Amino acid sequence: MQRVTLDLELIINGNKVDRGQSQLIELEYEHDLSITIPKLDATHLNELLTEKEAVQKELQGLPIRDVTWFLAELALSWLDSKSKWRQFVLTHSPKLTGYHSSIIESDLDAIFGFLASPASLYEQVQSELGNEHIFEEWIPVQASYRKAFGMGLATHILAGNFPMASIYSVVRSIITRNVTLGKCPSRDPISVYAFVMSMIEKDPTHPVTRSVSLAYWDKEDPIARDALTASDVIVAWGNQQTIEHVNNLAPGVPSVLLGPRWSASVLDLVQADKSEAALRLAYEIGYYDQEACLSTQRAFVKGYDSTFQDHLVEQCKKFSESIPIVTENRDVLAHRSVAKLEAKFSGWEVIEAGDITIIIVDPEDMPLDHPLTRTLFIHPVQDLEQTGKYFNKHTQTVCVFPWSIAAEHRDTWCLRGVDRIADLGLSRHPTPGFTHDGMRWLNQMVRMVCVDKPLTKLYKHNRLNSSSMKEWLFDLPLEK
Repeated sequence: MQRVTLDLELIINGNKVDRGQSQLIELEYEHDLSITIPKLDATHLNELLTEKEAVQKELQGLPIRDVTWFLAELALSWLDSKSKWRQFVLTHSPKLTGYHSSIIESDLDAIFGFLASPASLYEQVQSELGNEHIFEEWIPVQASYRKAFGMGLATHILAGNFPMASIYSVVRSIITRNVTLGKCPSRDPISVYAFVMSMIEKDPTHPVTRSVSLAYWDKEDPIARDALTASDVIVAWGNQQTIEHVNNLAPGVPSVLLGPRWSASVLDLVQADKSEAALRLAYEIGYYDQEACLSTQRAFVKGYDSTFQDHLVEQCKKFSESIPIVTENRDVLAHRSVAKLEAKFSGWEVIEAGDITIIIVDPEDMPLDHPLTRTLFIHPVQDLEQTGKYFNKHTQTVCVFPWSIAAEHRDTWCLRGVDRIADLGLSRHPTPGFTHDGMRWLNQMVRMVCVDKPLTKLYKHNRLNSSSMKEWLFDLPLEK
């Protein structure tokens, strides 16, 4: 098969940089696919920083309606099955990520379905920052007026294990009125690239478009330190090594760190329909091949029996037939094979259900290492109270079924470190008002400034009138 090379552009302030004047970086992938992209250098970074203030002023001046409608119109074009950039991503992203095309398509429908409704972003701003007009109006709060401003330059170290996450990260940067520098993930540089290119094609002069730059650099390149230390805030997605690398390069820069997390499910089959529980659990295991932080790796099950096991095997086989594993990464597949061999050697029951492997193991013996790749550890428990001790500060999402058990156990689990509890099967569809890794991280992307009300606007707790207030504040102590 002839090797295919995709030539991507370096984008600075919404403009494509002339490839002929830049050093090219080549990334090679399986399936005879290569990507070239111009290397970010000091000249490009200086251009971005020189225009930063003017670009941010333009973006800050837009009302939320203009920002959300620009993104909504863009999203509608992506929801068209014939969209140029949608087809570009669906053609190449499965080869880069190792995900089935159905997962990529579902992700595109999810993120652009979300953006196509302007109200969705209004809700996020309202939920996290307190008022949907906080960027355009001075909002009265107690004895002050508040307004939110972007931090300045927000550099995003993007991850490719969760296709829509990189687009979502850039969107959150835009709605917080930051100038954005995205570092493309090596695993999937094209999803976010296609998103930014579609903005340029829609309107290259729009303040939203001009606020976004997109680049690639090697981790050890000196430009990495230059870009991060020039930032006003950093958003870093990735494994522990990535998070530590960012901290080492720019220790004093405010950061939103979205590091490695793991998720689980808790089922009470005494109260729940076993067939529905099996269907929902199969989706939690299969989507993203467990590489997203929200993907269930372990299930704590009360009332586990052969009836549920049969239902689960059936649903896992159906999922595998519909959306099979397509990755050919030898390291990933070898890791799963080793985990299965170790499980069998330890005497644990190992069940193959299509592409999904189910390992039944006592929770006291559960291994610390997880191979991902649709491998589910099931831990039968007698009492759901037992489950809390197995969660920690690295546990992101716990899915529950039936929903009624959430109210009973949520305080115990969240005290242990759990950040989110979701209805089983719906972890990949966060609801309005959700928090991310225990944070409302839009707050960390803005400066929340205030104007104090003057002396003539007495605060409700003051018992003095205006002239008495002046006397109390400004009389010299020595004259008393």
